[in-house]
Amino acid sequence: MKEQSLQVTHDSVKDYFIHMLLDHGFVKLEDGRQLYEGSFSELKALCQQLILIEQDIAL
Repeated sequence: MKEQSLQVTHDSVKDYFIHMLLDHGFVKLEDGRQLYEGSFSELKALCQQLILIEQDIAL
């Protein structure tokens, strides 16, 4: 069985992270701005996840 490799790019991580933010308290306003309604600890945890993902890509 051939192993499939998953290509992860900075753009795909950015898209994933934007969706995570929208799921965790960010609200897109009609004029395009974004408003954060979640807790600081949630935002900090999401940023830590992004840092870990970026480090994995760099390896």
